[in-house]
Amino acid sequence: MRRAVAAAALILPLVAQAAPAAADTASVLACTAIRDASARLACFDRTVPSLGPATLGGAPSADTPRVQGPGAAPAVAAAAPPAAPREQTFGAERLPEQRAAEEARREEDVLYAAIRSIQETAGNNYRVELDNGQVWQTKQNRAVKLKAGEKVEVQRAMLGSYALILPDRNLFLRAERVK
Repeated sequence: MRRAVAAAALILPLVAQAAPAAADTASVLACTAIRDASARLACFDRTVPSLGPATLGGAPSADTPRVQGPGAAPAVAAAAPPAAPREQTFGAERLPEQRAAEEARREEDVLYAAIRSIQETAGNNYRVELDNGQVWQTKQNRAVKLKAGEKVEVQRAMLGSYALILPDRNLFLRAERVK
């Protein structure tokens, strides 16, 4: 019984607060039906201040623009659109339209080019100049015969690294861009 009384004591003020807010919101919406611009503005000026910050989604922040002038009420920024409910987005990455978007995003993480020139550096590493002007340094200490004109793909790899891939030979070399 004590729990019921305590719950009622907590809930009743919230319910009492919500009823006037709904009425105030309805009066603001009624202002939108007024055709005359000055009368509509006067209606908004009368009704919007009665909503208060709690009804408008919280107190205005320091970044909220303010309207200057005599009798002007503070302007409150519109709330961001609500995020889609979790039930609608859960598992959606496997839907065909989501797969297409993911594939397009992956394409942005790949650069297709051809090797213009190769220079061997210390420890079986190579400085590779691509036909687009980029220069990449391999980081694997691996003896490989690279050829000018050979097709390469530069892909984002894990932890912010990159991979120089030679698809015709199924070869993967870690690399970093130097120019």
